[in-house]
Amino acid sequence: AGAAAPAKQSLQSVRDTCADAGRGYLVLGDDEGLIHFIRGGFRWESFRAYSQRVTHVHQLLTKPVLVAVGDDTDANAVVTILRVPFPQELGEPPEPQPPSPIFKTANITKETSARVFEGSGGGDPDVTCVRASEDLQYIAVGLSNGSVVLFRGADLSTQTRFPPQTSSVPVTGLCFKFINPSLPTCLFAVTKDTVTTHMLYGDREETEVLSDQGCEHGCCAQSASDKNILAGRDDGVFIYT
Repeated sequence: AGAAAPAKQSLQSVRDTCADAGRGYLVLGDDEGLIHFIRGGFRWESFRAYSQRVTHVHQLLTKPVLVAVGDDTDANAVVTILRVPFPQELGEPPEPQPPSPIFKTANITKETSARVFEGSGGGDPDVTCVRASEDLQYIAVGLSNGSVVLFRGADLSTQTRFPPQTSSVPVTGLCFKFINPSLPTCLFAVTKDTVTTHMLYGDREETEVLSDQGCEHGCCAQSASDKNILAGRDDGVFIYT
């Protein structure tokens, strides 16, 4: 990250591996380590975030910040926080003339990054999902072995690891819910077998199992208005508050 932007390619040639949307942009990560920001009219800007593939991207809705997970040559599964200088424009911006950048500045810098698997022991599990709280106080990374790595603070300097359930099925969904300043932030963790909440009190968590049924990967969402969790299964869509 922080390297000069690569030469533009056709969007049809992008082999995307992950996607997210927010703040008026569609965000794509690809198998070459590039992240692409696309806006209306298929205008886009790209930059290199990793030496290998990008596996996950998560765009915050209230801040110009992107959280990404990708593979580098010397370390697998690196979590990176990127501050992206989105333009503050009213109405549809004028058509940019190549090679003018879409953003106000092309200098997209990596603030910090951290390995996910420090002290995990054995073979490294795969990252299955990633979410950040809008205040960037917490970043949660779900793993294929059923564990959740919770980073505290945007500097990624402290982390805890906890199992959301007793089995080792993959984590299929993560969502944060902020209620009000007097209450702790709530992390919902979904696997194929369970839905749990983790109330985050400073340096400790309180866990409660909401359901002994979860959902498959890609079947978990968060409602925009009340931030409740929706889990889709064969027998219906279930809402957890």
